Amino acid sequence: MKRVITTLAILLVVVVAGMTALVLLVNPNDFRAYMVKQVEQRCGYRLEVDCDLRWHVWPKLSILAGRMSLTAPQLLVTAKNMRLDVNLWPLLSHQLSIS
Repeated sequence: MKRVITTLAILLVVVVAGMTALVLLVNPNDFRAYMVKQVEQRCGYRLEVDCDLRWHVWPKLSILAGRMSLTAPQLLVTAKNMRLDVNLWPLLSHQLSIS
């Protein structure tokens, strides 16, 4: 029983250390141009992000964005803030997969 608790404690420390390193070492603003390009390629709309992106860790790893707007020939949607839930495994290889 003591071995199981020790294993779970080590696993928890590794996960917390990994998430901390990810948040400190990967800048979410590096994905801004990628997000804009993907929205334009997939939908044909233009995405404008007016402020810095930042990490949100709990309860799910997310990127928080401030004021954003989505336009076609005319303005479609504006938002004061937005949360993008990030899939962790693709992020480790510097690919952004969001939902």
